[in-house]
Amino acid sequence: MDTSNTDDRDLQTPIFENDGSYPSFTFEALYNMTVNFFDTFMFPQNAKEALKINSTFFATDALGRVDATRDFEGNELNTEYAFGLFANLALNRDSFTLLGVPTRYTLIHMAANEYIVSVALVVDFHVSALGITNPVEVSSIIT
Repeated sequence: MDTSNTDDRDLQTPIFENDGSYPSFTFEALYNMTVNFFDTFMFPQNAKEALKINSTFFATDALGRVDATRDFEGNELNTEYAFGLFANLALNRDSFTLLGVPTRYTLIHMAANEYIVSVALVVDFHVSALGITNPVEVSSIIT
């Protein structure tokens, strides 16, 4: 194995140093912002947030990704998806859907540094038409 092209940096030297062009938050601040977001994601707070059209949770140039199949560009589309989709399901309780309405969550684990959060939680989605609640693990990386 040829190692002549390996980087000679000391392992203690960070690969990325924040030059001040990115925000730098404490872990506590990132935790509070994350909890605030997911509190708002729950019904009925999500319905109120969806009415704002452009939620202040998202930057104007926000890029959201649900999976490899769909990106949401901009504040409005991210607000509509994150808050409006589930709020509309709650308002139409007799309609059949497998998604359900988010009613509560449990934060499982979280790692955060400066402006990046990686979080996993279990969200309970209530399906009124079936009278059941499905726990779903949700993993997010938020910057």
